[in-house]
Amino acid sequence: MARRDPGAAVVLSPWLVVSAGSWSQVSGMQDGPEDPVTRGVDAREGMAELRRLIRAEAARGPTDHAGVAGQLHGLCAALVRVLPATGAGVSLWGSGGIGGGIAAHAGPGTKELEELQFTLGEGPCIEACSTRRVVLEPDLSGRGTRRWPGYGPAASAAGAGAVFAFPLGAGSACVGSLDVYQAAEGSLPPAALRQGFWFAEIALELVLNGQSLAAPGALPPGLDDALAYRLEVYQAQGMITVDLGVSLAEAMLRLRAYAFAVNRPVSDVAHDIVDGRLRLDRDPERVDNEVRGLEEREDREDPDALDGLDGSDGSHG
Repeated sequence: MARRDPGAAVVLSPWLVVSAGSWSQVSGMQDGPEDPVTRGVDAREGMAELRRLIRAEAARGPTDHAGVAGQLHGLCAALVRVLPATGAGVSLWGSGGIGGGIAAHAGPGTKELEELQFTLGEGPCIEACSTRRVVLEPDLSGRGTRRWPGYGPAASAAGAGAVFAFPLGAGSACVGSLDVYQAAEGSLPPAALRQGFWFAEIALELVLNGQSLAAPGALPPGLDDALAYRLEVYQAQGMITVDLGVSLAEAMLRLRAYAFAVNRPVSDVAHDIVDGRLRLDRDPERVDNEVRGLEEREDREDPDALDGLDGSDGSHG
């Protein structure tokens, strides 16, 4: 695998421009916590072994997962084998709301857990990207429900006991998150936490290297198919804007609120809108109540966490 130039800037079009820097600067941590298992392990040796496992898992994976998507699926599968985890997912975050979505996942129910974040507009991936720091939540049914009033209870009901999100970024930019799930509550052991950093570094490397092979303005090979379903969300957002005469931000809130109210993934609702099977009413009382609930929750959170969700450029006012 070719190594990226540490000083090179890569355009994740239509994502952010990422200046590839050291992972320790992004995470806000140095080399991770010391522990008796990995204290004497050279990071390069450890990551080389993980890359070997990832290649093996990718080779065994479905043939429809090609390019970077196939490599990321291999990474998630390898992570579930190596770490004490029941699932893992890679979600990418778009600039201006374009291109974000679930790039890869492994483990039962993981895709649904990742999708919940896009439906509710909150969760570990969003927090990890907005803060550019690792998010460790060992108690989803307790503290996690206070941390994410919508996502916490929903993820807990879906079978997740703990979640750990590692941001994928460099410098001031973040292109996504590697999310690790456990069915049982509890923290990651120190050795597993360090390996989580290594997996995240490799995931970022795969995306950046893949982008370097893509045509200007195009997604990395394989990710165009993996993320195609998300484009319908933004197409539906535009249709709602025209139909209801509302802003892009409110259109996304209404779309997410309707999906939450009927207990469906936002991507499924968007598909029905684009296909003409569903049209949101101008002032449905139930959906308006859900919209107000989402707005109140988002007002209590960091507004930067909403960048990339509403189809706007992230500016306010």
